[in-house]
Amino acid sequence: MNATTRFIIINVLILLAVAALLVIIILPNIYGIISLSNGLSSVSARLIEITKSTSAFKQTAQNLAEVHQAIAEHEISSKDDGNEVGLFAALDGFAKEARVEQTINLKDGKRVVGDIWEYTLDIKIRGTFPGLLEYLKKIDEFNALLTFDNIAISSIKSDNSAFTIDALLGGTVRLMR
Repeated sequence: MNATTRFIIINVLILLAVAALLVIIILPNIYGIISLSNGLSSVSARLIEITKSTSAFKQTAQNLAEVHQAIAEHEISSKDDGNEVGLFAALDGFAKEARVEQTINLKDGKRVVGDIWEYTLDIKIRGTFPGLLEYLKKIDEFNALLTFDNIAISSIKSDNSAFTIDALLGGTVRLMR
């Protein structure tokens, strides 16, 4: 074998080795690029889903604010009869002790027997979860004929990253007139 043939064979082997190295180095990167592209498309789909959820949540929050406003416009803050005032005073004391805000809606009542009247009562409460529990405990211990048929509880994340609990108690109260 002459020197030229050896030189050609060595150059061909070097070219084959370089080509093999390029395939070994570049091929995994191509698979990585394809995998990255697939990952980006799934992240993009998830972001679109989150955007839709956020939009729906904002609409729900707006609807909830409108409902709260409508409720506030129709609520009765006090009654002039003595027993109703006593009930409101007691519930107000419970709310202050439990550090919750409350709004009471006492609707017109109907006579049950003699001087006993039954009223529909809604109480909207806003505060912390421990405050809500303390308020409910005080109502449970209260010596009045309060019956709640409905309790709806929801949580709202406030500006300071703490959770605020909204509760709506719906039921009846019996008072003497």
